[in-house]
Amino acid sequence: MKYKIQFMPVLFEFKEAKHALEEELKTWGLPFMDMMDILLAVDESITNIILHGYGEIHADDYIQLEVSGDRDSVLICIADTGREFDFDATPPPDIRKNLSGNKKGGFGVHLIKSVMNTVEHTRQNNVNILTLTKRFKPVT
Repeated sequence: MKYKIQFMPVLFEFKEAKHALEEELKTWGLPFMDMMDILLAVDESITNIILHGYGEIHADDYIQLEVSGDRDSVLICIADTGREFDFDATPPPDIRKNLSGNKKGGFGVHLIKSVMNTVEHTRQNNVNILTLTKRFKPVT
């Protein structure tokens, strides 16, 4: 099973890409909760890329989403031309600061790491590459 799409780094294009991905994943017969985890991780990742990785958007900027899977796992590769981002240097969220109103957000990376089995980030040739893996028991 394989799915690939490329789009401009803007929210309205991502909305269409996300809907297309969800429809595709439904045909793969994944366990429902695993599919929801995958969609959540993709949504969180790409929304953060769009909101924080880009200022002015140029004609050659893009986000590419590639998803492949088999009976045991799904591999997601998200490539983008946004600013360099050190995924592993992101500090864990401070719940006390969020609850007190002193800080907003900061849960995205933590959430992605919580719902996926592996999360890896690299940067090659001015492109960020985020690789996510979700393993699951086959549906019988």
